[in-house]
Amino acid sequence: GVKDIVIVGFPEWNKIPKIIFSLVSFGLFFFSFYTGAAGVFTTMVQRPMHLMFLLFLFPFLKSSGIFKDKSIPEAVFNAFLSVVGVFCLVYILRHWIRFYDEDLTTLDMTVSLITILLVLEFTRRSIGLPLVLIAICSMVYAYAGPYLPGAISHRGYSFERIINMCVVGTEGIFGIPLGVAATFIILFIYFASFLQASGAVKSLMGLAMSISGRQVGGPAKMAVVGSGLMGTISGSTVANVTSTGSITIPLMIASGYPRHVAAAIEACASMGGSFTPPIMGATGFVIAQFLGVEYFDVILAAIIPAVLFYSGLFA
Repeated sequence: GVKDIVIVGFPEWNKIPKIIFSLVSFGLFFFSFYTGAAGVFTTMVQRPMHLMFLLFLFPFLKSSGIFKDKSIPEAVFNAFLSVVGVFCLVYILRHWIRFYDEDLTTLDMTVSLITILLVLEFTRRSIGLPLVLIAICSMVYAYAGPYLPGAISHRGYSFERIINMCVVGTEGIFGIPLGVAATFIILFIYFASFLQASGAVKSLMGLAMSISGRQVGGPAKMAVVGSGLMGTISGSTVANVTSTGSITIPLMIASGYPRHVAAAIEACASMGGSFTPPIMGATGFVIAQFLGVEYFDVILAAIIPAVLFYSGLFA
């Protein structure tokens, strides 16, 4: 619920940031459901709009890690990033047609560069440095091609062209992954959250308990069955661990499983949720988009590896 949200850097008694966060979150909710029901906007409207909501909301939830205490400086810094992110995306939304027809101005380049830096920063906050370093190395490689030796050298790209490729059009930030997230994944995230809030997870765990609770290794098998069932409706490894792990891991530990074994069993069982039909992780939608096939065909193809994975884990 909204009352449980921790706004990074703001005192707990300050309700204004939570109110703003809630209003913008509802805005993203209604935007996603409206486009899901009435049809999506033009690509370069749908995807930047989705990213604009996220760039505003994300600093409220994740600390930068550059301040020793989550105090007023952290709050001011995060609020500044939120405002800058919204400004950049509004600018792109307003001028994206001109970007295709004319050379980018200094202001266009500046806004595009800031957008790239914000995406990299929030990627670092959410999943760490590795992916950020890969992205930076890729851009450096594109620029430094003429200065590299042997087979890894190439003619190189100008700084302006690299920025253009990252922001203008659908080959960079506004590519297929963001498009899939803005049209499909966000709806399934809401669906999984609704199921968790409504108590459906407890019903699934009760079913898993009735199936495997009395067998040898019952709690571990219950974790496998429960995570498999949860994976069919969440498509998310993290959501799977969070929802089912809070029940299965304590049960396994109470039954005599070492803590690290109980955690490993639940982590492996939850990982299968990302490729268990019918609702799989983001990769399933990206596969359908890249190959140009129906998502139903991807679901059919995923049945075999999902059954093999959970059968092996259960055994």
